Amino acid sequence: MSKNTMPKFSLLYAVLLLSLSAFAAVPQIGYVYPAGACRGDTITAVFGGQALWSVSEVLSNSEDVQAEFIDKANHRSPRSRRVYIPLVRARQNGKSDEHIQKLRKEMLKKEGRKEGDWYINRIEKMSKKEFQHFNNAAVRLNRLQRTNQIDQKVIAKIKVSKDAAPGRYELRLRGRNGITNPVVFMVGVNKEFREYEPNTREPRKEDVLQHPAVINGQITPGDVDKFYFKANKGEKLVIKTQARELVPYLADSVPGWFQAVVSVKDHTGREAAFCDDFRNQPDPVILFDVPRTDRYTLEIRDAVFRGREDFVYRVSIDKSPFVESVFPLGAKKGEKVRAKLEGWNLPAKSAALNTGGESGVKRDLLKKGSLVSNQFKYFVSELPEMIEKENPKNRPQPVKLPLAVNGRIAAEGDVDAFSFDARKGRTYVFEVWAARLNSPLDSFLRIKNKAGKILAFNDDSEKTRTGMITHFADSYLIYKAGKSEKLTVELSDTQGKGSKNHCYRLRMSEPMPDFKVFTDRSCTKHHLGDYQMLKFCALRKDGFDGAIEISVKNKKTGYSLEGAVIPEGESCIFATLNAPAKPAQRLSNLEFTAYASAGGSRITREVCPADDTTQAFVLHHLVPAEGFLADLNGKGKREFPVSVDSQQPVKIVQGRGAAVNIKTAGHLRGKYGSIILSIKEGPEAIDYANITPRKNGYSIKLRAREGLKAGDKGNIIFEAKARIKPRKKGGKVNTWNLGCMPAIRYEVVSGA
Repeated sequence: MSKNTMPKFSLLYAVLLLSLSAFAAVPQIGYVYPAGACRGDTITAVFGGQALWSVSEVLSNSEDVQAEFIDKANHRSPRSRRVYIPLVRARQNGKSDEHIQKLRKEMLKKEGRKEGDWYINRIEKMSKKEFQHFNNAAVRLNRLQRTNQIDQKVIAKIKVSKDAAPGRYELRLRGRNGITNPVVFMVGVNKEFREYEPNTREPRKEDVLQHPAVINGQITPGDVDKFYFKANKGEKLVIKTQARELVPYLADSVPGWFQAVVSVKDHTGREAAFCDDFRNQPDPVILFDVPRTDRYTLEIRDAVFRGREDFVYRVSIDKSPFVESVFPLGAKKGEKVRAKLEGWNLPAKSAALNTGGESGVKRDLLKKGSLVSNQFKYFVSELPEMIEKENPKNRPQPVKLPLAVNGRIAAEGDVDAFSFDARKGRTYVFEVWAARLNSPLDSFLRIKNKAGKILAFNDDSEKTRTGMITHFADSYLIYKAGKSEKLTVELSDTQGKGSKNHCYRLRMSEPMPDFKVFTDRSCTKHHLGDYQMLKFCALRKDGFDGAIEISVKNKKTGYSLEGAVIPEGESCIFATLNAPAKPAQRLSNLEFTAYASAGGSRITREVCPADDTTQAFVLHHLVPAEGFLADLNGKGKREFPVSVDSQQPVKIVQGRGAAVNIKTAGHLRGKYGSIILSIKEGPEAIDYANITPRKNGYSIKLRAREGLKAGDKGNIIFEAKARIKPRKKGGKVNTWNLGCMPAIRYEVVSGA
């Protein structure tokens, strides 16, 4: 990315004149604890993150989960510790509440503070368990687990409606510097408990839990949390952990999430059950067939004994339904299909699949009284359907394409085979849906000719870095037939495993060009009329390589996009999101639509809001969010609009360059000193030579260096800074970062 500086010119685009607060650190959330509540409950929760000092509001994606901001704190800061440590010592020494209150006033005055934070003001009011937990976590500070990413705290009251649907919700924080990333908040139906440190002692009578129950906790370095519950012989308990589901990725930790390990021991200490992951999901699930009536101990820790405040977990113990597999794993759109279910405590052996609406992955769950099952998934498409038939003679099952086959790798070493007539020159796609639908199958695909020669094979599909998947176990093959012949497709498990739960859905068809587009963040902060950079990333399917255009769906919000076209063959583009020029609704839930042409048809897809999240220092994933929020500060005023003279891409001639004309509605020469432009986003091979005034604006001369080839397309985004003239001669010259200009589309053309 070029960072060269453009020559000065005396123009201030007032559209870019933003307050300095717009460029302050954007607030980020690392976790919320507890990470859930029972419907009908009201709890106090703590958000941990960074740059949270500007926060004053909590946002929820549902009216069923209401959140109210209470206070901010940082119990790790030396300034706070100098106040609350004497207060903690006073309580430990049995001092009265009046003594602690008087001491608090003295310590705050000594530190030059008018008032204390949430923790300082509640030392004498904390319950015994809460006080012990605070002393263990804050006073006995473990510096090994400290990270600036979660040091700052926001305390909030969260109220869950008694009618709230159980499942996943999202919470965010909001302040003058913007909106945070979303954090997961779960709503359950069972009574909830909160872990307090230390909790490794032998249990007292009141410590023994009665299921159904949900435990909320945090793991510290080397910590092993223990909980005690009674269970009766023959009960089929589902012990489900949510850890990675709550905090998907950790930027500064390997493997990049809290890898929970759970075990169940009887009263003698003998291990009765153990789990460190469930199939291809890192979060453990124990299906516990209670061997005898006893008091059991549940232990949870990190796999390598790491820990800190964002190692948050929820463990449920109950007799809820748990779906292990669904067969078939999909159906044709609009058809009535009942799928067979396998699992524990199921209220029925089958369930009707929802085949209405759009094609794609569907999600559902079961209810059993007040309890609900885990979520199960299946795929709905418009292709003809077929159920695979087991062939004891291992002969390929003849099929006619296009087709979606639903089958099972029913036993260890099982291989399912299908034969079809290929036509010379035609391209065929073979795609497995299994792991992505929670099947334990780790698929392997082969294409063979009549002689048994392997023509193509695939184990894992291409890594897409979207969502929660890190093991891309579903196979994908795209094959062009060299001649007309009968071919066989073989599907097996890479590890040689098989069972009634190893279900799959195999698509066999000619290419079905498609795409999915993600944003790289799920919120933006704006001033009136400004431009914010926003990255769009496309996941292309079945060889589709056409251009993808993106626009704001809800035009009434006043927002628009500049340069939002992902060029042919490219996967990403930086565009600019333009805020309304006149005061409008402060908080807007924006939707984006992407569309393209393929094979003479127009494809329209909704853009998925997502956040670029780092895993283990180097890996990046786009984690989907429930919505895209644009936060508008309506106090500013846009007096001098800026726009590109033409909506068509600028033609940059190889070896020479091109001129870009910028239109402005007026000049403010000399009043604010000079403006400096730099390229914030664009190819390294493009910079600029000079800038000259013209009627109603300026002309910027772009220069093309070596490395560009004819046909290259993309965007160039300039960033502006203003040098403010000092009021007095010899005074200090200040620099303001004014933001970015609208994206300028370009196309490289041959100089011949």
